[in-house]
Amino acid sequence: MNRILAITAIAAGIWLASPVSAQTRPAAQPQARPAAAPAQPQVDEATRTFRAWDKNGDGQLSLQEFQEGFRRAQEVVQTAANLRRQFATLDTNHNGAIDPNEYTNLVLIKEAGRNAPPLSRFDANGNGKLEFNEYLKLVEALAPKPQQGQPPATGQGRR
Repeated sequence: MNRILAITAIAAGIWLASPVSAQTRPAAQPQARPAAAPAQPQVDEATRTFRAWDKNGDGQLSLQEFQEGFRRAQEVVQTAANLRRQFATLDTNHNGAIDPNEYTNLVLIKEAGRNAPPLSRFDANGNGKLEFNEYLKLVEALAPKPQQGQPPATGQGRR
């Protein structure tokens, strides 16, 4: 039974490395290591997920650890899907980015009022608009932080 839970957790960890998460962080570039330095084993996404779910560190997932980890994974997937839908809704001209006019209509920007950061603060590539990964940084910076026991806010509700 524990072996099945471990395999399922590893599969879930691979599943969590979805296209949404791949778009929110740059692809890892292999780096040359000096010959004198011992090679460090690389930890893949499945192993990181398993270790995060294994709360007592015994190398096995109890049913409770698996259920809690899977519940949190589902919340992450649901939040990512909600943010993707919100981004598409906010992108009124459907060019795949939030333009300056669309930026001023964001609820988070309106709520910040005169303290609202300029679009350029989140425009990492300097093209004058926010792609989805840049929009995620804006939401992370400006959305209210969830209180313990509450699901994370997705950042943009229509008012």
